[in-house]
Amino acid sequence: MRNRRVPGGLPVTLLFIAINLVVFAYSASQAGSLNIDAGTLVDLGGNFSPLVQRGEYWRLFTSLFLHGDGQHILFNMYSLFIMGGALEPVLPKWKFLLLYLGSGLGGSLLSYLQHTAVVSIGASGAIFGLLGVLIGYALLHRELFARGTLFQLLFIAGINLVWGFQPGSGIDNFGHLGGLATGFALSFLIKPGRRY
Repeated sequence: MRNRRVPGGLPVTLLFIAINLVVFAYSASQAGSLNIDAGTLVDLGGNFSPLVQRGEYWRLFTSLFLHGDGQHILFNMYSLFIMGGALEPVLPKWKFLLLYLGSGLGGSLLSYLQHTAVVSIGASGAIFGLLGVLIGYALLHRELFARGTLFQLLFIAGINLVWGFQPGSGIDNFGHLGGLATGFALSFLIKPGRRY
């Protein structure tokens, strides 16, 4: 995006990063390791279809704040900082919050519908949602973006999805696809604009 930032920084993005880091630290303390086992992740609110089917729908939300190991949390928080840095400065806080959480829930829902015995976790569905929002905005509001931005965004989405579909990647690409599609759809409903 073009440099249209306004005062105020990235309070929502940084708050989400802080929450994820605190939750990861707590998860590691419960697991006794930086590699969080599946049982601990389920206990702490991982998106696990059999339990969601029993009515534990809150897992679609809590799973957005759980991560499996140090590499997972660091990569996602870096990505969140980059995507949040591109979007939050040109949106009212409530719009950014709605886009992030709405995209994350969209990713969790598609993951839930596609998996029967997989514990799905992580902020990446919501982060892919922010990428979907940026793709939508690049199509709808080209004046906000430098030339070539749309291609760059599509390339980022494409290469990450291809990587996620590699055998043995351990990546929940349905969560990514659900978040990306939800964010893209929300970009048509929630317009960018300076804070008010």
